[in-house]
Amino acid sequence: MKKKYSIIINLLSGLIRSVYSSSQYCIKKGYKHRTSYRYYDNTPCSDEWQNEIYIEACRFAKENNLNKVIDIGCGSAFKLLKHFSDFETIGVDVPETYNFLQKKYPQEKWLSTADIEASELTGDLIICSDVIEHVEDPNKIIEQIKQIKNIKFIFISTPERNILNGCYHYGPPRNPHHLREWSGWEFRNFISQHFNILSHTITNYNQGTQLIVCN
Repeated sequence: MKKKYSIIINLLSGLIRSVYSSSQYCIKKGYKHRTSYRYYDNTPCSDEWQNEIYIEACRFAKENNLNKVIDIGCGSAFKLLKHFSDFETIGVDVPETYNFLQKKYPQEKWLSTADIEASELTGDLIICSDVIEHVEDPNKIIEQIKQIKNIKFIFISTPERNILNGCYHYGPPRNPHHLREWSGWEFRNFISQHFNILSHTITNYNQGTQLIVCN
């Protein structure tokens, strides 16, 4: 009986996975993705959002003797510079934010997303905190991450749709800057197609933040 039950569970799990995998970015069929990109100016922000991601990433980096940190979608870079002052860092963001960072912190290393593919970046740890929901094609940012050499670990977070809106929300996201949002199952399924998942947790329930650590 137990063997039969196990087979049924595995079949159902495989069916669910195949359905979500065939959907756009593994998000449930019928979900309405926002189609127009809207630039989000994060430069006035400090550590109001995802601060715990950077705290955990810094602890993790120290425990694993990592030295070089690349923050893709670093925004104002407040959290990057606050928590990783003892590390070699590179902050990456869209051209508008990149220009701001160059002027405000000329002594630090910055890179525009427009130049990332030709940059031949190397690093130990990538942080991509609540960025992927803002980009038009999530596969592109995944491919950009894959191009970075010698990466040991990746911290990637995004809002958990069911926590923010309930399980019956079919989009588009209420945040006008988000093009789409994933449930925990969907996001894990999407990321697992590209990387080996080490952990998947909710780091801030009030903000609905889910974090995947992978390599």
